Amino acid sequence: VAPSGDQGPLELATQAITLASALLFYLAFAPPAILRNAWRQPEQEMLRLAMGDLKAVSRAEEVAACLLPRVVGMVGGLGAALVDQSGRLVGSHGQTPGLGDGLVPADAGAAPEVAVPGSVRLPLSTGTLLVWTSPYTPLFGRQEFELLRALASLAELALERVHTAERDSQLAAVVDASGDAIVSTTLDGTIRSWNPAAGVTYGRSAEETIGQPLSIVAQLDCPDELPELLRRVAEGKRVGLETRHLRQDGVAISVALTAAPLRDRAGAVVGVSVIAHDISERKLAEGALQEAKETADRANHAKSEYLSRMSHELRT
Repeated sequence: VAPSGDQGPLELATQAITLASALLFYLAFAPPAILRNAWRQPEQEMLRLAMGDLKAVSRAEEVAACLLPRVVGMVGGLGAALVDQSGRLVGSHGQTPGLGDGLVPADAGAAPEVAVPGSVRLPLSTGTLLVWTSPYTPLFGRQEFELLRALASLAELALERVHTAERDSQLAAVVDASGDAIVSTTLDGTIRSWNPAAGVTYGRSAEETIGQPLSIVAQLDCPDELPELLRRVAEGKRVGLETRHLRQDGVAISVALTAAPLRDRAGAVVGVSVIAHDISERKLAEGALQEAKETADRANHAKSEYLSRMSHELRT
């Protein structure tokens, strides 16, 4: 379409286009730091927003709903899905072709297989993150994989926090529903937790006891029993004994006591777990049984003496 005569303008235009193309290729493959920071600023801002939103989630499904749209948006993917350790689908976003067929249930004692054609698989300690490529991004480059790894790390941390919170909630529910008094203390015996059954057993509420020494329920005539128990537990030993404790009204009750060390992740003993079971009724029953036995023994002894005397009199 160029004129056959004067080709000067065409050569200038061609050179300008070539120079602009070379400059654009250079900027695309080796951009300066200022340009790279400008390009990554929206991504960093999205990561910050994702971190802020993940702090408020309390369920695994909420983690998927919060994170997966950002995964798809940041890497230009077709869709994304989050699978837990058991192979259960936690959540998905966008188009996830072949997801249902790719989740193979695990055999007994084996890890579930997650293999979906057309997707990129990022294993997590708490599951698997799957991301599907799109026609606009048929291949993920180094930058996309860096973003995926960063987002996968966020998902991993959030899921671990959720699982820890769920486990703690279940343990707290078990402690609250227990019929035995369950108390935790520091190594010096200061009460840190007090379940409802402890309130029933000792007649004291949690508000009255938390922050107080465990000695408020100890028997006054056994002053060395509690320090010895705390010392043995601090050494990592599990202690079981039967003793007497005091209710708030001063009435002594018999309890079967089990004290065990509480350890941190490093294995160091940081506290004491005390479980007290009220055995007052059992002790009363044992006392009544012992008294009845002694009464029967006395009666048998008196009967034997009577028969012995009668036999002697008859022989005489």
